[in-house]
Amino acid sequence: MSRAGPTGTSPSSAEAPSRSLRNPSASTLAAAEALAAAAAAATAATAETAARAARDSAAAGDAHDGDDAGCVGGVSGGGGHSHRTLASRREKNRLAAKRCRDRKQAHLLALEAELSKQQAANEALARHVEALVGLYQQVC
Repeated sequence: MSRAGPTGTSPSSAEAPSRSLRNPSASTLAAAEALAAAAAAATAATAETAARAARDSAAAGDAHDGDDAGCVGGVSGGGGHSHRTLASRREKNRLAAKRCRDRKQAHLLALEAELSKQQAANEALARHVEALVGLYQQVC
């Protein structure tokens, strides 16, 4: 069975999926699973780091760090946050963004693994259909 496009021609290289996605090796799938596990571990580690930073910040209090540049009455930018609180929020945001990127990468790897499994199943079904058509033609 050929992979002809809607006009009867083969898909161009730009339209065809990459070779690694069509025929992944066992090592590719194992590497994808290992990377997904590492991303999950990294997410847990960053959550622990964020919790530790929050505890340390709470223990130290939100005292002003002595840098008065740009501050009005000990408040940075008039937003009601001290320098330490802003730094803490930025750190939490940075960690949250990293966790988001890690989850996105793990999800992408899982989707690629699922794609390769589905493509393999599709090719097996196509071969089965061709075999059945051959048997039908022999009978008729």
